Amino acid sequence: LKSGVFMASVSGRRSVRDGISVVELEGKPEEIGTAHGILLKDEVRRSYFELMENRIIPGLGMELFGGDKEKTEKFLEWCSYKANRFSKQIPADYQLEMDALAAAAGLSGKQILFLQVFLDVMEQAGFIHSDRFFHSCTQAAFLPSVTGGPLLTARNLDWPPFGVVNELCVLFHYLPTDGIPFWSMGWAGAIGTLTAFNRAGIFVSEESLTGSTEDISDGGIPTFLLHRRLAQYEDNLASAVRTLRGAARTNGYHSLIASGRENDAAVVLHSANHSSVRKPVGGFCWGVETERDNPA
Repeated sequence: LKSGVFMASVSGRRSVRDGISVVELEGKPEEIGTAHGILLKDEVRRSYFELMENRIIPGLGMELFGGDKEKTEKFLEWCSYKANRFSKQIPADYQLEMDALAAAAGLSGKQILFLQVFLDVMEQAGFIHSDRFFHSCTQAAFLPSVTGGPLLTARNLDWPPFGVVNELCVLFHYLPTDGIPFWSMGWAGAIGTLTAFNRAGIFVSEESLTGSTEDISDGGIPTFLLHRRLAQYEDNLASAVRTLRGAARTNGYHSLIASGRENDAAVVLHSANHSSVRKPVGGFCWGVETERDNPA
C-alpha cells in the first residue's frame, strides 16, 4: 500500500499515479486479458454499460433523431449489427485476449467486442445516419529540430458526448510475450489504442478524417487494434507506415507516427480504399481535420 499498488495478479498490477490509474499487463494474450479483467472489472463493466446501454450511444441516437425513441432503438440495433460485422477481422492473438478479458470481467464476447470497434461504428454512423457530424480532434508532433531535445507529442480527444470516457481513463503498460513493450493511453475494456508509444521509440495516435459512404468498409481491421499492431510490433517509421498502408482498413483517419529521430515522422491519411502520406514541415507534423484533407 505504501507503494500505491492496491491490487495485484500473477500477470499484472494496478496503481494510481497523480490521480491516473496505471495498469501493467504482462505475458501471453490470455494472461494479459485475464489480468485486465481482474484488475479493472468494475471499470470494464461500466465502460460497456455506459457506452452502449445507459448513456452514450443511446444519448447520441436521441440527438441524431430528435428524441424519437423508436428510431433510437433501431439505431442501437444497427450499431450492434455493425460491431458484429468487424468480428472476423480481429487478429487471433487479440481475440484470445478479448475472450479472457470477457470471462474475467463477467461480460459476453459481443460486449467486449463493442468496446474495441465502437470508434469505427460511430464514424460509419456519422456518414450513414447524419450530415451533422463533425470532427475536432487534433494531434501534433514537435520534432527535435524545434524542441532542441526529445520528441514532443500532443493530442486532444474531442468527443463531447463521451465525457464518461475521461472518468474511465487508464494508462496501460503492456509487456507482451510476443512483441515490443509499449505504453497506451486508453480506457478500461479497450485492448487497442488511440495513443501509444513503444520501447523502440515509435509513437502512434489517430484522429478522424472525413470520408464518404463510398470509402468505408466492414472488412477492415478495427482501428483501435490496427494501431495497437503498430505499437506492439513496429520498431521504425518506414515499416510502420508500410504496415498501415498495406492493411485492410475501415474508415477515414489521420494516423500520426513518429520515432523521435530528426524529421522522422509522418501522418498517414487513410480510408478504406485510399492512403497518402504527409511529411513534417519545419520540424512539425500534424493531423487535424481540414477541408483540403483527402486520403485519395
